[in-house]
Amino acid sequence: MKSVILAILSVVTFLFSIYFYFYDYFIGFKFETIAIYDILPVILALLAAIYIGYCAKCALEPSERKAILWFFAGMFFWFLGELLWFWYEAILQIETPYPSIADVFWILGYIPFIAGAAYHLKSIFLPTNSKIKKTMVSLVAIGMFIVLTFLLFIPIVKANISLLEKIADIFYPVGDFILFVLFLYIATIQLKTGPLGKPWLVFSLAFLLLSVADMLFSWATFKNIYGYGYAIDFLDLPYNLAYALFTIACYLKERITKTHILSLVKF
Repeated sequence: MKSVILAILSVVTFLFSIYFYFYDYFIGFKFETIAIYDILPVILALLAAIYIGYCAKCALEPSERKAILWFFAGMFFWFLGELLWFWYEAILQIETPYPSIADVFWILGYIPFIAGAAYHLKSIFLPTNSKIKKTMVSLVAIGMFIVLTFLLFIPIVKANISLLEKIADIFYPVGDFILFVLFLYIATIQLKTGPLGKPWLVFSLAFLLLSVADMLFSWATFKNIYGYGYAIDFLDLPYNLAYALFTIACYLKERITKTHILSLVKF
């Protein structure tokens, strides 16, 4: 029951963020209302972190449990990053605090996420069944890297911004891209076992959303068109959706795992 409540809360919070964005956009942006808008990703990241931690209890294998605990650490760092962004922008009223201390926690979050994904991939890797999957994932990876290079990396390098901002602008899309590829590879392997692969596919979709959102965010910040009052501020919505998808993925994993265990008990 608790897991259902967490999933519902996550979806409702995301839907509220859509409503609030368009309501605020059409009546005119007001800086006084930014606290409400900024608190939503904090709530979503917290719900995702709680559910990921809870999901570790439902893992079938000790290696999978360890990987999910790594994911929990990563999501908790991201929650702290969202909380600090809220503090800077809503409480201290520093518009678009980027780069800031919040970015330290966001960047730190990628380390356990990548470590956990690599660890889990190593534990389920089957060389005899990996050739086609590796080719598919590699083609997707190459295609995305080409897009990132021409649409983002080259313009950022040429942009008249600080070195720290250039590093951050490049790091986020690359980090998301790496995680998307890792989770997509895990999904393609797990799907061979049936429904157990579906949650990993949702995870990979969340990282794909983050990759696109961070790419657009990097582009918008070095073009100086990101901030409260700009239409490009809708980028907060895919971030919120990604956090909601993390919760949904965990919900799916919990339900599918329990069904799988019951089927094994019957036999």
